[in-house]
Amino acid sequence: MIVHPASAVTQMPSCHRVSDQWIFSLSMQINLPMHSGLDIKTCAIMTKETLTDYTQQLKTLLTDAISSSLKSQDNFGVLFSGGLDSSILAALLASLYSEPFPLFVTGITAAKDIPQARLSASHLNLPLTIRIFTHDDVKEKLRQILSICGVVDLLHAELAISFFFATECASQNNVTTVFSGQGADELFGGYARHERHFIESGSEKASVEMRSDLKKLQEVTFPCLQAVVNHFGLKLTTPYSDTSLIEYSRNLPFSCKLNLSSGEVVRKQLLRQLAQELGLPSQVVNAPKRAVQYGSGVHRILTDLATEYWSEKEPTLSARKARSHTRINQFLARINDE
Repeated sequence: MIVHPASAVTQMPSCHRVSDQWIFSLSMQINLPMHSGLDIKTCAIMTKETLTDYTQQLKTLLTDAISSSLKSQDNFGVLFSGGLDSSILAALLASLYSEPFPLFVTGITAAKDIPQARLSASHLNLPLTIRIFTHDDVKEKLRQILSICGVVDLLHAELAISFFFATECASQNNVTTVFSGQGADELFGGYARHERHFIESGSEKASVEMRSDLKKLQEVTFPCLQAVVNHFGLKLTTPYSDTSLIEYSRNLPFSCKLNLSSGEVVRKQLLRQLAQELGLPSQVVNAPKRAVQYGSGVHRILTDLATEYWSEKEPTLSARKARSHTRINQFLARINDE
């Protein structure tokens, strides 16, 4: 259960439209376009002490979720992009266990996740294993991965491919349990669409979208990823999906998730505060959200494979149409059925 500090969140006074271009919060000018759906009364002003209290609660719950999921004989590692969510997990694990543990990042040679993972791993002084996958690797394993995952659509194919190569690498390094940061975006407002709904329609609409995303994660995404990890005989652990943490996030002030700061919407406000407290570098604390399919480069490979497929099956189809999400999904469905 969440404990609201005595210095609880102070709500803005009733807000009136003072300009077509600006929102004013007390004496502070917020550089954000005014949209008819944005209820500024939901944009809370918190004291530093209040935010610290919430951050400590989050740290305690996340640490408990991590420690309760491990048995003494587990050899564990972290599926690691070097971004906010996985870096927090790695930092908390490092505070609990004195022995170093491996981090695993995967992607194409030019993957944006790899330099970010190197930076964060170096700061944490933890060993990083990099698994490069190629166009031919994905082409060879795609049908098998789709069969294991059991969900044939672009998003889940991209996630499953990244998980497949990272988990394969972990299994080859005698790891029995892998930690993943999946779930943080759904709980704390990490996606661009959450920000868009917040700006256009207010916090309630954004909250509805976040709850919908969490439901899909639990019912579709997690079973898919669990199947991939199980294929290698490993255990998947996702501390952000712990029931206590989910309940905690539901009762948080919305400004702990998406918050107006210096004229911009900051996503995952409380996680960034925790990362800062843990001493993670500013490149991690302030890192923008980068979906795994783009950070790893797997989206580019699937797009190229779909283009190659349709150029052979339907030579008159334009390259632009062949690379559309609709055509990529059709390509995946055909590969799965063949």
